[in-house]
Amino acid sequence: MLDSSQYLSFSFASTNILDGLQKLKQYAPDVLLLDLGLPDGSGIDAIHYVNDNALPTGVIILSAFDDEKHVVEAISAGAVGYLLKAETHQSIETSILQMLSGGSPISPKIARDLLGYFRQIPSGSDPQVETVDEGIRLTKREKEILTKIAKGFTCKEISEMECLSYHTIATHVRNIYKKLSVSSRAGAVFEAYNLRLI
Repeated sequence: MLDSSQYLSFSFASTNILDGLQKLKQYAPDVLLLDLGLPDGSGIDAIHYVNDNALPTGVIILSAFDDEKHVVEAISAGAVGYLLKAETHQSIETSILQMLSGGSPISPKIARDLLGYFRQIPSGSDPQVETVDEGIRLTKREKEILTKIAKGFTCKEISEMECLSYHTIATHVRNIYKKLSVSSRAGAVFEAYNLRLI
């Protein structure tokens, strides 16, 4: 499907985490279509690798797993989309293009399940409250940066807007992650909204 697309080019395929991480480092693609159940580990490890190494790669989960646990875990880790393998080729291609345009493609069934999941959570509470310190305090600068992250701006773009060095912004982002006990942009935004920090 990717080979035949007039809009996309295919870089590599891997059947396990170890080979996939090596190729991720080599190619640093714009998009990674990632399964969660792999023979030598979970696809979540690849999401963390992308985040930890600041790769310019948007991760879309393409999996048969459609349960809440896998979906919430993947999105919290930093996946920007979640598709089921039953999707048509055309739908997958459209979803990739949507992600490249700034969207977060999610299969309709997954979207319905997520809505049902969040409806069960009392208003203003955190679905993972046991891992979150509700006494979190962000500085004014951290809140400004987190708000821009939530709007989709990169650290480079934020540094230009704030007239600060990239290193300074990256340090603020690391501090935000530490305070929120997360390891990704998506996780930070997810926790910040739940805790009404932004």
